[in-house]
Amino acid sequence: MLLDDIGSYLAAQGIGTVNTDIFLAHEPETPENCVMIFEYPGLPSLKASASNPGSAIAEQPRIKVVVRNQSYASARTKANDIYKKLDGHGNTTINSVRYLWIEGLGTPGVLKRDESPKTLQVRHYIDC
Repeated sequence: MLLDDIGSYLAAQGIGTVNTDIFLAHEPETPENCVMIFEYPGLPSLKASASNPGSAIAEQPRIKVVVRNQSYASARTKANDIYKKLDGHGNTTINSVRYLWIEGLGTPGVLKRDESPKTLQVRHYIDC
């Protein structure tokens, strides 16, 4: 599964630990400082010429990585560290799934700041 693969990869790269400070498909109440990875609709699958329905040669899913931290600077640093680990990473296998290319879809931005004052930094990626 995509989220498991990306979570495992980021953990192996020293970003954190899955289910401790890297969370897949949900936003926990605690810890205050964490990384959350979500799937959202991707691009159409790539198909070879004259291919049959359901015979895509590659999928193009998308993920959103959200960094939550009490410090804006720390959230920004962590978001940039994740970007450096994922953007341009390609032709690799993670948990037996081949990834042709991972591309960041923009620079990190503030999703919101709340009264606590937690900051959420967000960045979107396309995976092929």
